[in-house]
Amino acid sequence: MRVPRFPVGVWAPAEADCATLDESGYLPLLVGSTKAAAGGATCRYKSTEPDGRVWRVTAVCSDGSGTWTAHVGLEEAAGRLRWTSERGTVLYRRCPGEPSSLKGAGVGPGPAGDVPGRVTKG
Repeated sequence: MRVPRFPVGVWAPAEADCATLDESGYLPLLVGSTKAAAGGATCRYKSTEPDGRVWRVTAVCSDGSGTWTAHVGLEEAAGRLRWTSERGTVLYRRCPGEPSSLKGAGVGPGPAGDVPGRVTKG
């Protein structure tokens, strides 16, 4: 079986939510090569492993008021991302383009050969 592509990029619950990228600078979910960010939470990946069509990710997350370990399953298909964790399942849509703010945030696509991952507080 072929290893699935890792879902690096910007994701939102609905396509209409992607419009907020230009208007307010709010980024619903940034998925990068070494960490992810959503709202006030940031998660740094400890491990990423393909498991069939799903990526299994373990990350240490923090939101300024606490730190926790997240175990997440990620499955991307047809521009949609399914995120499953101990706290439930969330479906996202890929946002078009890559905002310039992704580049300096440390959550954008990494150098060639980097194994990206995605986790957020959930």
